[in-house]
Amino acid sequence: PAELRSTIVSTTIAFPNDERFAHEIDTGNLYARNICKYVLSEYERHFTAGDVLDVFPPMTIDHVMPQSREGDWATLVSAEDHTRWLNTWANLVPLSSPANSSKGSRSWAEAKERLQRDTVFSTTSHLYHDYSEWTPETISQRSELLQSWALTRWPFYGEFVTL
Repeated sequence: PAELRSTIVSTTIAFPNDERFAHEIDTGNLYARNICKYVLSEYERHFTAGDVLDVFPPMTIDHVMPQSREGDWATLVSAEDHTRWLNTWANLVPLSSPANSSKGSRSWAEAKERLQRDTVFSTTSHLYHDYSEWTPETISQRSELLQSWALTRWPFYGEFVTL
């Protein structure tokens, strides 16, 4: 058996420990990962527990701070901070396709006015209600909240063992 095990090639991915998991939430490109909609949906379920929605409407992934650093965003966020935070979980929220299209690259104030009340997604509504501005500092604060929630939602139970 030992000789057989040594010849088996496995592509199993080990679940990260808490430190690595928190680091990836803070710095990782969630937007490019296949798991992105699942993660946003799980967080949404946490906020809508007991709500009337059994199934969420079709979801798109919105960048709160837009992908294009133009307009107000060009003066509010440095190019370095834009690159740092753009595709992290802290800057992503679920939106319907029509809401995402109409939001576009609007300023924080314009998006806040519209989306804190006109979205079916609780996490998106809460974000626009809870933050008076959207800066690298507030994105970092949200990242810390998401890390705390995620470490509770997906706890690490010890070392991953492969045979």
